[in-house]
This record gives sequence, structure tokens and C-alpha cells, in this order.
Amino acid sequence: MAFKYKLKEAPTPNLAQQTGAKIGDVSYSKDGNTKFVVNSIDKETGQIGWEVIELPAFNKLNDDVDNLVSTAKGVYTKTKDDEEFRKIYEEARLLRNKIRKHLRSEYPDEYKRMTMEGKIDEMSTSSGAGSYLTKYAFKKKKSLKKKKKKQN
Repeated sequence: MAFKYKLKEAPTPNLAQQTGAKIGDVSYSKDGNTKFVVNSIDKETGQIGWEVIELPAFNKLNDDVDNLVSTAKGVYTKTKDDEEFRKIYEEARLLRNKIRKHLRSEYPDEYKRMTMEGKIDEMSTSSGAGSYLTKYAFKKKKSLKKKKKKQN
């Protein structure tokens, strides 16, 4: 069996060219707590250098405050006579809104990424197997509009 190259002579793959990486590209870890920024690319080898930035646990804070509001609402609705639980629920809602507002204004990129991930997850899991959006998917709504027009 003849080989074109000896092992030491084989060309190494240029990772930067294969992936299309550019300086300034950003990616995140799966848990969202680490941000990776491409800060150097070796022109000869294609080796990519990364700046690794540990982020505060924005996702966890957001999820935890959402859970707090949900739980407080559940307790409040089951104990409607207890005015203190209504106050706790209202304070939890205000805290959640305060956290979201601060994230939106001070960390807009992270906030957008957090909210877009949620929307993508909802979109991918909400449709069941075999459900497709076709031109017939919304036929019922259109037929209702026609009936309303005919009545007027």
C-alpha cells in the first residue's frame, strides 16, 4: 500500500478556513455561563486563539426568579384570604421585572441570547411529529373571516 505523504509530511487541516472563523466571532457554552471570543488566528496553521470569559449565571437568575413568581402565585391563589402572600407575590413580580429591566439595559447581548434560546426551544418542542405548516394549516381562521364579511 502506497501513501501520498509520510506521517510527518501530511498537511494539517486549517481549522480557521474549515470553520470560517473570524476574529471577533462569539460563541457560548451550553449552560450559557461561558463566552468564547476568537482573538487570534494563525495564518499558516489556522490555529484559533480564544478569549474565555466566565459570565455571571444570568440564565439561572432569570429562571430562579421566574420559578419564584410562579410558586408565589400558586400559593397566593390557594390562600386568597392571606393578604401577606398576595404582597409576597407582588414583590416577587416586581423583583422579576427589575432583574429583567437591568439585564435588558446593562447586558443586552446576553439578554437577547437568553430570550432567543427560550423561543427556539419552544418552537422546536411545541410542534408534534407529523404537524406541518402548510397553506391549509390556518384554513379555519380564513373561513371564519369570510363568514364575518358575509354577515356584514
